[in-house]
Amino acid sequence: MVIVVCCLCIIGPGLFFVPHMVPLKYLGPVGPLYRFFIRVGIWHEVIVTALSLHFFEAIYSWHLCRRKGIEGSARVKWLVSTALFGGTSLYELNRYKPVLHGAN
Repeated sequence: MVIVVCCLCIIGPGLFFVPHMVPLKYLGPVGPLYRFFIRVGIWHEVIVTALSLHFFEAIYSWHLCRRKGIEGSARVKWLVSTALFGGTSLYELNRYKPVLHGAN
């Protein structure tokens, strides 16, 4: 988790604001794609689209938690998890089957 947060907070803005300092040869097959986004000038649109998708996924996870009966801090944790990790976290939440108490 610490590595993910460091990547999001340190490396992410570096890719966004100072693309000339990115060592493209170490990015493997992602390097040419990144270079294309920078050269064409759509890097900002890509970032805004990705952040928007994560935002709407997080809002949907809040709604899904309410439908599944998840309340309190667990609901907030699902919101934050989905905002950070996106579809992977939403997939796990969608698979969750709530336990019915009192049904024997």
